[in-house]
Amino acid sequence: MADMSLHAFRSSLDGALQEMKKVKLSGSTISCTWVAPAILVSATGDTSLKIWDLQRNEHNLIQADESNAKIVEVKANQKTGVIAAASSDAGVLFWQFSKSRNGVISFNQKKATLNQKSKTISWFEKSSLSPLLATANEESASLLREQKIQETSVGGTHVVQTGPQSVRISPENGQPFDFSVDIPVQGISICTKPSPALTIWNGKTILSYEIEDNQARFSLLKSLSCRTQPKLSTCPKTKYLLKTCPKIRNF
Repeated sequence: MADMSLHAFRSSLDGALQEMKKVKLSGSTISCTWVAPAILVSATGDTSLKIWDLQRNEHNLIQADESNAKIVEVKANQKTGVIAAASSDAGVLFWQFSKSRNGVISFNQKKATLNQKSKTISWFEKSSLSPLLATANEESASLLREQKIQETSVGGTHVVQTGPQSVRISPENGQPFDFSVDIPVQGISICTKPSPALTIWNGKTILSYEIEDNQARFSLLKSLSCRTQPKLSTCPKTKYLLKTCPKIRNF
């Protein structure tokens, strides 16, 4: 769509419309979305997004971190302020929208794990797993859900999630090392005495690993079934897991 214009109207009680503002969206706009009242985001098919602030009559440009990210569609989740952009080369890109009290807006790009080409995207704002995003191309479709980064500390030892299925352990004395598992990480816990042990929850199962000689060598100690968010802790005496899982009623 070339030479696209945006018109803002005020509606009276009798249904009459009065034009308040008219903004010309420069460039060949191929997709646009409202991220907040009077804040419009548009894509023109290159590696950038244009931000239109209708209240201040201003517009800004944000550039994708990926140099090959040709953006073909943009959708915003107004409930969370997350903007998703489909790229025919770089997969799905995300930005977090925020607005300060004095009206200054900002967009911070967020990391995503999906790098397959994306042609179209759609938010499921009413999903119980919200925010849930569907993306598809000519060959496949995927569902993406934002995941909170898990981290925990005991004494001077710190554990932080570095990916959907990986964590980094930074001992109080020693070099940091990484640990990857075959399950998604949705909860973690660490025990350091008398010997190190790591606990991971994946939404269905709790796994407890012994860390051998404080190095990047792990052996599975225990596996327990738990489908609701548990409170994770590791018993230092037995190195078994203490799980507090609410009872689930089947329907």
